[in-house]
Amino acid sequence: MGDSLADLKVFPHANKAYVVNNKASYLSKVSNMDRKFTRQTLSLKIFLKAIRIHQWSKNLLLLAPLLLAHAYGDFQKLQLVFQGMLAFSLSASAIYLINDLFDLENDR
Repeated sequence: MGDSLADLKVFPHANKAYVVNNKASYLSKVSNMDRKFTRQTLSLKIFLKAIRIHQWSKNLLLLAPLLLAHAYGDFQKLQLVFQGMLAFSLSASAIYLINDLFDLENDR
């Protein structure tokens, strides 16, 4: 399965080629194409999957010290904890995206 010029070197050695590209010039270079996939437009669902929002729940552990100290009524501390949770979550998502970009070539 491929979508770039680098993939054209692999296709002749494969039984079937799956292409993720709509350009006619690229498609004409693939002789053993079995199936063509069209690119998806970016949607909120795809974006949330890419940033791995489901991993953000781990940052709820930052609430543990506040809860164990029975300081959950201190709104200033709660605000700081929620800011920390947001900072950790966004940082982790950025690292996931950067890692995905670095792994593009290996994932082919």
